[in-house]
Amino acid sequence: SFNAPRVPGRDDVTGEKLTKRADDDEGVWLERLEKFKETSEPLLEHYARKGVLWRVEGQSSDEITPKLHTEFARRFALRN
Repeated sequence: SFNAPRVPGRDDVTGEKLTKRADDDEGVWLERLEKFKETSEPLLEHYARKGVLWRVEGQSSDEITPKLHTEFARRFALRN
């Protein structure tokens, strides 16, 4: 999820001015997404066929991280 900065235009942690990359636009994003699909989908399909692909659903790192820790512990017998 995206949380807007508390002070517009400033990083919440450092207070530094936020910047935008010159190539940060929808067209470039769509190209990157297409490249990701081209390169990642065959890999995902390969590991899914082998039965070793993990899928983790979530909207934020706060939601996803505990799920990952639980799955690693389950699969690799780790203790928290």
